[in-house]
Amino acid sequence: MTAAGKPSERASLDANRRLWDAWTELHEHAPFYDLGGFRQGGVRLRDYEIEEVGPVAGKRLLHLQCHFGIDSLSWARLGARVTGVDFSPRAITLASTLAAELGLDARFIESDLDRLPDVLDETFDVVYTSRGVLGWLPDIRRWARVVARFVRPGGVFYITEIHPVAQVFENEGVTPGELRLAYPYWEHLDPLVFKVVGSYADPTADVGDHEEHGWDHGLGEIVTALIDASLRIEFLREFEFVDWPVDFLVESPDGLWRLPDGTPDRGRRPLDRARTGECAPRGRSRRAAAAVLRGEIPPPIRGGSGAGAGPLDRRRRADLLRRMVARGPMTGAAAATIVRLGHVEYRVTDLGRAREFYVDLLGFVETVRGVGYRMGPGG
Repeated sequence: MTAAGKPSERASLDANRRLWDAWTELHEHAPFYDLGGFRQGGVRLRDYEIEEVGPVAGKRLLHLQCHFGIDSLSWARLGARVTGVDFSPRAITLASTLAAELGLDARFIESDLDRLPDVLDETFDVVYTSRGVLGWLPDIRRWARVVARFVRPGGVFYITEIHPVAQVFENEGVTPGELRLAYPYWEHLDPLVFKVVGSYADPTADVGDHEEHGWDHGLGEIVTALIDASLRIEFLREFEFVDWPVDFLVESPDGLWRLPDGTPDRGRRPLDRARTGECAPRGRSRRAAAAVLRGEIPPPIRGGSGAGAGPLDRRRRADLLRRMVARGPMTGAAAATIVRLGHVEYRVTDLGRAREFYVDLLGFVETVRGVGYRMGPGG
């Protein structure tokens, strides 16, 4: 513990390791993973992952934070020569046992992620990580440097992960479609600490007395960290689903979890409002309206005149940007109010201590693929 009574980073990681050891014992027999079915054949990767990563036959693939290796072994079944890494001793033991039992070309290494360069001196054609991994890491820049260290020149890094926007909402004890802002969006030094009951694979299971320690990382922080680590971003895609149950979502017929029909900003509206330059959705909150009156954030800007909203010309866009940047202490938040990523747009407004997230088209899964094109000394 630190002097302030808060867990140190090492104490937090050790607590998480004990938790994942306990979860591995549970997950080995959980219907969620259906390990017996996996032994019979097939892969557990999503179709979009296989398509976006591309052919892996004969390629060397490093899977970071691999748990007990069911995805790692799926890549091996597709022809990759796989190395899986996880910090849980029980997970690595189970993964190694499965690889030997199934006769697959895969090896598994027990290591904390940030210490991996000390125990593995290789580079790979593909570095891969997926689903529920980044929230266990305290420093996203440190993670990105480790990732880049293992991508060979011309190789690729691929991540598919829950969207950081989805992580700000309370996900327990809420009803479908109830988006209750509860947690940080940007990275924070001290972890969020929760008592654990069950696991995502079996919420009612008895796993003993454990805590989970977690951190958040904004999408901009994640992407910028990868760029700063000398990876070139090839694409970033966002989707409207997650793969596991979340209380404010509902299960779709395809087994994925989405916002229910009728939820505001569910993602079905056209992008016309973005093209007309509207700075925030209709129905601003009272706090946001008060901030407009205080001059802390700009009011909604519409092109054209009257109720019609025509496109903003370049001069008006430039003038809007200058006004946003000139607003003193709100400069950073105001300048980043409108964020567009491909066909998805969301808006973030910082109102002092109160943060309000305006999400026009809410994507819950992000995939980022980076291409290694420059490797400096030591990675």
